[in-house]
Amino acid sequence: MAKRNGRWLISLVGLAIIIAGVTMSIAKTYFVLPAEVAHHAKDFSEMKEVNKEDHDEFKADIDSCEVWMGEAQSEIVGIKKDIGYLGEKIDDSILEQKTFQIEQRTMQKEILDKIGELKK
Repeated sequence: MAKRNGRWLISLVGLAIIIAGVTMSIAKTYFVLPAEVAHHAKDFSEMKEVNKEDHDEFKADIDSCEVWMGEAQSEIVGIKKDIGYLGEKIDDSILEQKTFQIEQRTMQKEILDKIGELKK
């Protein structure tokens, strides 16, 4: 009889372990996992909000950089115009200098020609 009761006891313990496992599995599936999913969803939505704020700040920084770049390009255009104006002035100055040199050479030649005529 003790053998028989021992087998029944082992069977009941095995059945209790199986029932406990099934119960824990059901509890995890229907109670724990949804709570974890909700918690992770909340974390995800918070991270999404933080990323949106960071994105908005980054976009504002990009917009301010674009404004700055536009101002810098305007300054560059102004500098190029100034350089062009100075280049024209330098070209005019060089042209005037060369013209003056040609006039001097012409005058020197005329003077030398007159000296040559006077010597004859």
